[in-house]
Amino acid sequence: MANGTDFSIQYGSGAVSGFISQDTLGMGGLNVKNQQFGEALHEPGITFVAAKFDGILGMAFVTISVDHVTPVWYNILAQKLVSQPIFSFWLSQTQSTNMGGELTLGGVDSKRYSGSINYAPLTSETYWEFTVSDFQLHGQSLKWCASAGCKAICDSGTSLIVGPSKEIDALNKQLGAKVVNGEGIFTSCSVVSSLPNITVVINSVNYVLTPKDYVLEITSDGQTECLSGFMGLNLGGLGPLYILGDVFIATYTAVFDFGNERVGFAKSVQ
Repeated sequence: MANGTDFSIQYGSGAVSGFISQDTLGMGGLNVKNQQFGEALHEPGITFVAAKFDGILGMAFVTISVDHVTPVWYNILAQKLVSQPIFSFWLSQTQSTNMGGELTLGGVDSKRYSGSINYAPLTSETYWEFTVSDFQLHGQSLKWCASAGCKAICDSGTSLIVGPSKEIDALNKQLGAKVVNGEGIFTSCSVVSSLPNITVVINSVNYVLTPKDYVLEITSDGQTECLSGFMGLNLGGLGPLYILGDVFIATYTAVFDFGNERVGFAKSVQ
C-alpha cells in the first residue's frame, strides 16, 4: 500500500533513497501487519551493486529510525507475535555449509551456544550500544580505552570488527598486514599459525578471538588471500566508536535483550 513519503538513508558505506510503502511482512513464520518499509529507487556507489542481498532490515531502536517509521521488532512485540522480547544471532564460520546463519525471534537457540550468556547493560538506546572495557593483544592492553571504557555497538549488518583508523591501522600493521583503505591484507595465509590472540573485555568477561576467528580467507577467481577481521573506519559524529560485527558474532552468539535493555554473548557452537 502506498504511503507517499520520501526517505533517504546514509550508511557507513553506501546510501539509498526512495519512498515508503506498507505491507504485511512475512518473517520466520510470523506475519507482521501494517509494516512500513522503504522502497529504494537510488543506490549511489558500488556497495549495493556488489552486495549479495536484497535489502536491509534494521533491528535497532526507534530513536534512530528514518522518518520515524516503526521498526519491525517494535511491531512484532506490539502484535504479541513472540513470547519474549529477545532476539539472537548465530553465524556460521564455515563457507561450505548451507546454513549461513540463524536469527531467532523471541528467544535464543540453545543449540547454537555453549556455557552461559554474559550480559552488558546498554548505555544508549540508539544502536545496541554498550561499553568495552579493553582490547588486548597477547594479553596486554592496547590502551585504546580510557578508564570509562570504549563506546561500542554490536551489529550483524557490519561484516568486520570496526574501529577508529588510528588504532585499528596500527593493530593491523602490528599483526604484519599491509593496510589499504582501512583493510589489513596479509602477504600469505601461512601467517595465521603464528598470529596472537586478541581479547575484547566486556563487563569483566574476556572474549578471546583466535587467529582462526579474526582472519578471513577469501577465494576469488581461483586466488586465495587472507584479510584481517579488523578494519579502520572513522565514523564522524558517531565516533570514536567500535563495532563488533560478524567476525565477533560468528565467534560469540549475540543475544539482544530488549526487555532488560542489555546485550549478551556466549561461545558459539559451530
